[in-house]
Amino acid sequence: MAQQPAKTKRVATMHPTTKVEDQRIGSSSDPGFTVFLEEMKRRGDVEGVNFVLERYSAEAHYDRYPEIAHNIVATRPDVILATSNHVTFALLSFRNTHDPDCRFYEQCDA
Repeated sequence: MAQQPAKTKRVATMHPTTKVEDQRIGSSSDPGFTVFLEEMKRRGDVEGVNFVLERYSAEAHYDRYPEIAHNIVATRPDVILATSNHVTFALLSFRNTHDPDCRFYEQCDA
């Protein structure tokens, strides 16, 4: 029996200020994206090969958080990367509306 090809995972990320086009490896706007994407690659997850990164930004328009969070959650990505506490809270407010089985995991800097 032939093995099924691996499903391409969908990862959505929302940043409060960094523009979508700057959410990439080598960006001087936010080096965190370089670290994240290089670590994903090191672990064998390559953007465009076995996962798709859907980028969102409020571009410092904090009043847009609810709208953007709603749009992200409604698309039901496999993983959501929230880049700040305020983004996390906006996303959490829509969790039960669209996906009651959605789980959020928080990583805190110690």
